[in-house]
Amino acid sequence: MAIIRGKFFGIRIWLAVGLICLAAGCGGSFFSYQGRTVPLDQRIELKPGSSGPQQWTTTDLTLTYTYIMENGRIRISGTADLAERYQYTFHAVENFFLSVHFLDPEGSVQKSIRLVSSEYYAPIQQMKFNRLYSLPPGTTYVTFSYRGALVEGGTDRSGWNFWHNPF
Repeated sequence: MAIIRGKFFGIRIWLAVGLICLAAGCGGSFFSYQGRTVPLDQRIELKPGSSGPQQWTTTDLTLTYTYIMENGRIRISGTADLAERYQYTFHAVENFFLSVHFLDPEGSVQKSIRLVSSEYYAPIQQMKFNRLYSLPPGTTYVTFSYRGALVEGGTDRSGWNFWHNPF
């Protein structure tokens, strides 16, 4: 009986700590990038009007995109391609989420929005996007982040997690 009480006691303690953190306002920093500062080398400057083709590359992915920025809105369109090493090694995308973060002149995140989401257990292929967003006032930069998981074929379903966080 004492062992069962011990387990329930621990659960109640963790639940109380979590609720205190959320009530104190520290929970927001765990779940949101808003207000975080992005280093200069991770910022992409936005210029009014249309952009030519842009490319943003990491070891995991190549993002090719264009944008049109006018009247407080931005249309971003393009493709996201996983690195060739993933295409030849893994069978499917278990999940993938690519976000765009809108930054003020000091590089502080004003707003974050999901740009691309894969289907669950989708084949590895080029992911296309064409989105229109309202810009927060004073937006001068963007940056990107992503996270995903890939799986191999077969019965063991081994996989690989990957991510990029500009903070």
